[in-house]
Amino acid sequence: MKKITLLFALLTFSLGYSQISLPMDFEGGSPVTADFNAFDGAGAEVLPNVAPQTTGNPSATVMKLIRDGGQPWAGAAVNLASTLDFTTENYIVLDIWTEAPIGTKIMFKMEEAGNAGNNSGEKDVFTQKTGEWETLIYDMTGVQSTLNSLVFIPDNGNLGDGTATSTFFYDNIYQTDSPPLPDPTCEDGVQNGDEEGVDCGGEFCPPCEEPDPLLPYDFDSGATGDWVAFDGAGMEVLPIEAPQSTGNESTQIGKLIRDGGQPWAGAAITAPDFLDFSTEPYVVMSIWTEAPIGTKIMFKMENSGDAGDNSGEKDLFTTKTGAWESLAFLIGTAAGRDITTWDKLVLIPDNGNLGDGSATSTFFIDDIYQAAAPPALGVDDFESSDFKVFPNPSNDSWNILANGTNITSVQVFDMLGKNVMSVSPNSASVKLDATTLPQGLYFARISSESGTKSVKLVKQ
Repeated sequence: MKKITLLFALLTFSLGYSQISLPMDFEGGSPVTADFNAFDGAGAEVLPNVAPQTTGNPSATVMKLIRDGGQPWAGAAVNLASTLDFTTENYIVLDIWTEAPIGTKIMFKMEEAGNAGNNSGEKDVFTQKTGEWETLIYDMTGVQSTLNSLVFIPDNGNLGDGTATSTFFYDNIYQTDSPPLPDPTCEDGVQNGDEEGVDCGGEFCPPCEEPDPLLPYDFDSGATGDWVAFDGAGMEVLPIEAPQSTGNESTQIGKLIRDGGQPWAGAAITAPDFLDFSTEPYVVMSIWTEAPIGTKIMFKMENSGDAGDNSGEKDLFTTKTGAWESLAFLIGTAAGRDITTWDKLVLIPDNGNLGDGSATSTFFIDDIYQAAAPPALGVDDFESSDFKVFPNPSNDSWNILANGTNITSVQVFDMLGKNVMSVSPNSASVKLDATTLPQGLYFARISSESGTKSVKLVKQ
C-alpha cells in the first residue's frame, strides 16, 4: 500500500511540475505561488490582476514580486519541466509593471535547477517606463541548452524596502526567435526604442521634423548666441549701421573683433546637420573690414565632435578695405575627406596675427551660403568709364589706359582671391604680362588719383 501511495504522490508531483513551461501567462492555474522560490528578502505571489495594473493589460492573473530587505540580489525563481534550447529561439520576452524610476535595472538569468553555477550569466535590461506596462527583451544568444530555471532579480544591486518602488509585476513570459519592437515611448523625452529622434520617428511615434538648415545664414534672423567665439575673439550679431550699410541692405550683420588671446582667435557656428558639398562645393560669405587689402581670411569646416576631421584651412585674401566684398571658399574638393561629416563653420580672419581690438582687427560678416560656383567677387563690368583694357580676352598681356588720371597701382587676383600680380606704374598706362598665368578669369583692382575700380580680365 505504501508503494502505491508513494507512486501516486510522485506521479502527481511529476504531472504538476511538467505543466510549467513557456509561454507563461499565469492563467489556467500554472504556475502558482507555490511554484516560485523567493530568496534573500523577496516574496513572490501569483494573484489577480487589479488596477492600476489592469490598464494596458487584460490578463486576469499576474506575478507580483516584492523586495524588502535581505540582500541586494533578492529575487525569485521558477523551475520549468524541461530545459530551453536557445539555438534558434534566442530571446526571452516578458512584460513588467513597476513604479520604480525609469532606468531601473531588471536582471534576468537562466540556471540549471539544483546547480546554480551552471547559468546563462546575468542579462540586464533597463526600464523605460514607470507606472505602466512595458515589454523587456533579453538576448540569450549563445546560452547553453542545459538550463531550466528562470531567475528574476529586479533592481539588482540595490536593497529593497518593500515600497511601491521595490514592487514588480510580471506577465507574458515567452521564448521567441523574433522579438517585438519595444513599446512606444513617444512622450518620455528620451530617444529610445526604434525612434529616429527624441520622441519621434520609427513605427509608433510621429515623424521627426526636419531641422531648419543653417545655410543660407543672413544674420537678419540670427542671434549672438548662435556663435561661439574663441581664444581672444568676440562675436556679436547687431543692427547694421553706417558705414557698413553702404552697399548692404541687411538689417543685421555679424561683428567679429580680435583682441589679444591667440593669433588664431575667431568664431564658429554649428549646423543642425552635416553639410553636403558634393554639388555645392563653395561656402560664400560677405565681409567688410578696414584691415588692409591682402589680409588673410581663413575659413574651414569641422566635425563638431572631432576637430581633427576637417576640411583643412582655406585661405583667401581681401581685395577691398572699407567696403563689402564676397569671398568664395572652395571646400568640396578636400582630397581624402568624407565631405558629409562636417557641420561646424570656423572663421579666423587675419589668421596668424595677434588682434589688437582696433578697426583693423574688426570684421563684419554677412550672407553666408553654399554655392555650386563662386560669384563674380564684386566685379561688375569688364570695363570702367575711368579705364580701358585691351585686348581682353588676351593670350599674353593686357594694356590698361586711364582716362585723364595716373594709375598708381594695379593688383591682379585669381578667382580664389590670391594676389598673382602687383605693379605700381604711376603713369596713365600700364602693360600687364600674362604669359605666366594659367588660362581663366581674373580681376584687376586699379587704383588711381581719382579712386579705385575693379575690372575683369580673361586669360585665353
